Order: sequence, then C-alpha cells, then structure tokens
Amino acid sequence: MVSMKELMSTAYKNHFAIPAVNVENADMLEGVISGAARVRAPVIIQLTEPAAEAFGAGYAAYLAKYFAAKFDVPVGLHLDHASNEEIIMDCAAAGFTSVMLDFSECELSEIIKKSRQIMAKLKGMDIAIEAEIGLIGSMQSETVKTDIEDARFLCGEVGCDMLAPSVGNVHGLSTKSARLDFDLLRALHSELGLPIVLHGSSGTVEKDLELAVDLGVTKVNFETEYRRIFQKTLMETLVLPPKIMKPREVLGVLRKEVSDRTEEKCRILRCCNKADLFRHNAQ
Repeated sequence: MVSMKELMSTAYKNHFAIPAVNVENADMLEGVISGAARVRAPVIIQLTEPAAEAFGAGYAAYLAKYFAAKFDVPVGLHLDHASNEEIIMDCAAAGFTSVMLDFSECELSEIIKKSRQIMAKLKGMDIAIEAEIGLIGSMQSETVKTDIEDARFLCGEVGCDMLAPSVGNVHGLSTKSARLDFDLLRALHSELGLPIVLHGSSGTVEKDLELAVDLGVTKVNFETEYRRIFQKTLMETLVLPPKIMKPREVLGVLRKEVSDRTEEKCRILRCCNKADLFRHNAQ
C-alpha cells in the first residue's frame, strides 16, 4: 500500500482526485482495486467503524495489501467517519493509512479538543488525518455548510492533512440531485491550500465532480451507489431468471460490476495512468 499523505499530496499537486470507495466484504474490495488497475489508477479502500468491526480491521488490511500487490497499483486504506478511540487505534495498528475524525456535531472547540486527543495517540504513526467541519446532511438530516473562518481555524489548530467540508453534498442520495456550492468550494480551496474531500458523491452528477477536481477536491467518497450495485447484483442473479445459484458465480458478477464502476470513477476524476507517480513509495 501507499502512504495516504503521499497519495493526497501528489494528487493535489497534479490536479486529479482519487476515488475512495466504502466496502463491506472481500469481493467488493477486490473489485474496487481491480477496476483501478485496469486504468493504472490509484484508489482508496474505505471502511466505516461498523464495517471495520464486522469485516475485521486486520483482515481488511491484509486483503488491501494483498490485492494492491497482486494488481500492482497504489492503494490507501482509510477509516471513515470515526470517533471511537478503540476502533481507531485497532485500525491504525492493523495498517490503515488514514482516518477521518468525525466530531462534526460538536462545537468547534470540542472538535479541536477531541481531534487533538486522538492525534496525540497516533503520533509517530504514518496516519493521515481527515477532519470535518460543517454538517454534511443526509436524506434524513439537516445540512449546515462549512464556515470558512471555522475551517481555517480548525485546520490551523489540529494540523489535518485533508478537510471534508459541507458544500451542498449529501450522504445517502440514490439520485444525482446534490447541488454543490462551487463558490464556497472555490473559497475553501483558495484559503486553505490543502486537499479537500468530497463526501456523499453518489448523489453528485459527473460534470460537478469534474469541476470539483479543479477546485482542490482530491479524495471523492462513494458508498451508496456501490451498495445499490450489491443489491442489484443479488436481485438479478438470485431472483430474476435465469437464476445463478453458485456463490462463486454470483460474487464474480459482483466483482465485475464493482470493477466496471470503479474504472468509470477513475476516468471522471482524471486519475487514470497516474499509478506510476507513486511507484517509488509502494510498501
């Protein structure tokens, strides 16, 4: 695998973004990495805290390293939306390369305090830190856009490697209906000068993702549409005729669908044929 700090800094300097895909089993993980490999692109594997517990942090790290070596592409391994210290430390010890500290529902002072506490425990480990400021909404919850002054203060106080702002992006959308605030994104890019992470990207149209890359977005998160791929694959192979009954065949279809979608994301985010930029840092 590759240091997330190197993935982010290189992508930021070269004006492309890297897809970060949330996975929940080995077949999805393999499909994501194989899709990136087809276009010689770097890619990021992500797990939420519940997924890391169910999957097993050590098993996820082992598989990420195995398939990164098998397909010979740069892979980062990220813990998404994390706040549980025990899970964070387990993932760091297992070999995860970055963590998103999600205390976004707290007051700014509390976000800084809690982030510093976790970062102190991670000191000396090559773990990149993603911070969140503002409240990225969902279909069930409110959105609070990021305040630029708060973002500047947070980044200065905690020294994060990347920032996940709320710029009109929405978690959990099944349709491409999010409307990004490009003026805010442009201002954050200008003021902060560090990699920006776009959450909720399953609900963002392709042209908006392309423009976001021009405005400093370097890591683009996808989860909902990959869950839908999983659901659709099971429906079409197990329920609709002609039914596929052998597990290896069902999972083979899933890997192919995930791989195809990841290749598509790499093309949109302009990271195709960028794998060799990281070769000297491969671990």
